[in-house]
Amino acid sequence: MPETGLVDFIPPRARRVIEYGCGTGETGEAFRRRQPDCRYIGVDEDAAALKEAAKRLSGTVRASFRTAKPEKADCLVLHGRFLGEGWEKALKSKAEVLPAGAQVILIFDNPGYVPRLLGAIQGVAAAPAGIFLEQAKAALEEAGLAIDRVLHQQGAEIQPLSQLPQAKAMLEAMEALRQAIGARGTWYPWAKQFAILAVKGNLPSRIFVQTIVGEGRVTGRPRIYDPMMFLGTAPGFEHRERESRGGEVAIDLPPEHIPDRMFVRQRIFDVNMKAALLTVDEARERGFLLLHEIDDIPLRWEDAYKKTKFITFAGCHAVQTSTPALAEYLRQYNPEVLMFPNQLKELPAPRHYPKEGPVTIFFGALNREEDWQYILPALNAALEKYGDRVRVKVLFDTKFYQAIQTPHKEMLGQEFPDGYTSYEFYCDVLHSADISLLPLSDTLFNRSKSDLKFIESAGHGAAVLASPTVYRDTVRDGETGFLYRDPREFAERLALLVENRQTRQKLAAAAYRYVKENRLLSQHYEERLAAYRDLFARRAELDRALDARLEKLRQG
Repeated sequence: MPETGLVDFIPPRARRVIEYGCGTGETGEAFRRRQPDCRYIGVDEDAAALKEAAKRLSGTVRASFRTAKPEKADCLVLHGRFLGEGWEKALKSKAEVLPAGAQVILIFDNPGYVPRLLGAIQGVAAAPAGIFLEQAKAALEEAGLAIDRVLHQQGAEIQPLSQLPQAKAMLEAMEALRQAIGARGTWYPWAKQFAILAVKGNLPSRIFVQTIVGEGRVTGRPRIYDPMMFLGTAPGFEHRERESRGGEVAIDLPPEHIPDRMFVRQRIFDVNMKAALLTVDEARERGFLLLHEIDDIPLRWEDAYKKTKFITFAGCHAVQTSTPALAEYLRQYNPEVLMFPNQLKELPAPRHYPKEGPVTIFFGALNREEDWQYILPALNAALEKYGDRVRVKVLFDTKFYQAIQTPHKEMLGQEFPDGYTSYEFYCDVLHSADISLLPLSDTLFNRSKSDLKFIESAGHGAAVLASPTVYRDTVRDGETGFLYRDPREFAERLALLVENRQTRQKLAAAAYRYVKENRLLSQHYEERLAAYRDLFARRAELDRALDARLEKLRQG
């Protein structure tokens, strides 16, 4: 596992983490963006590295793994290169003080990796030494830890050990070579590194979730990829995502050892009733519980849904969405609706605003022409009034860029295909903005949208000027942002934000605190796991309800 990816294994719920072999602390720094309330302690023997780590972590300790005092923690991160001789005994003492449910991550190089073996064969290196997989597993179990998963890194990919290639001839050749050079342990020549995820106490029942992602560029990240990555740190939870191509909904074979299986389709349109029923039947035959994820009200595609009698929503055990308005709409087709609001994966770095220079207004959205036309005259009047004191940065919406009347404007992201920038680029631009415009007219479609753009703006330190539609439920008017109800109020509040640096930065700071305290995914992802476990607990009830809905669809 690359050091940069190690953070993805640490449970985001953890409030106290100890990393043995922390180096300069990059992993801990990355994790604290996901869980700012975590006390992250780094242990290492390298004084120079610890000096750098101290800038990034909550605390540091200079010690070896053997001499470091055992302490309670929600998670221990162990680097094989740091453990040293006799590490098994030291691990046992450290595991004894862990509370039930605490997790341990052991990450180590595989001595039997082919390039390392070749060095021994050519005489340029000693026979591979270090930690072997069986040795590591035995040490964890001896310490009273239950092994959840064993992962390996092959090239750049991280996969379960069960997916490691097992070519018989190669394995036999490797075993002969191992004996010839006098090395010990079982070799897995394709694996560069191993990671073992373990837990103090009993493992929960296992869950496997396979997701077909219908829209991955925009909604896939907050609705599927980020939440599933966080859930993947929970003991017993395995997941697999695949993007749909041309409406593809193929179902992979699930792991045989996991009876609780969920098949999630995200924004998949069923255009043929017969094909939709075949997909439902195939998934159920393979033991899957069916879930559909959607985060936009289907009004724009209602005719397509009508052709298949809304089987997309009715033909599954439950539907998952992002807002109360969407949940209410979807219950007319399926009474079993899970509602998980959008959250931020991590807290952006605090803003450091320049003391001088123009005020930057940001607008970045698609399909909003009907929403911003209402405020366009007032905006253009303000841009004319303030001249070079205000500049405007625009993403995605070329019509908005063309409609605003000022030479002090930038249309960004044009180098990206189809005008879709990367999320990182979007965040970088937003992080440079002083004011973020969030217009939404009062329509049923807009009322079903989430407040994601507000929490993104707040996280990046941009004061928001927003419509009441959607945002009245989150923005505390005058405290964490400004709401406008008509063009006159828009003009007044825009002027206040442009002219008063203290006001806009005070609003931005309060909104940033709101996100930090309430809207990070680390604070909510376990609610999704609990809801999924509840669905499996009620499987028989949900099966009966789904059978009744499918019978009506088949008869119709």
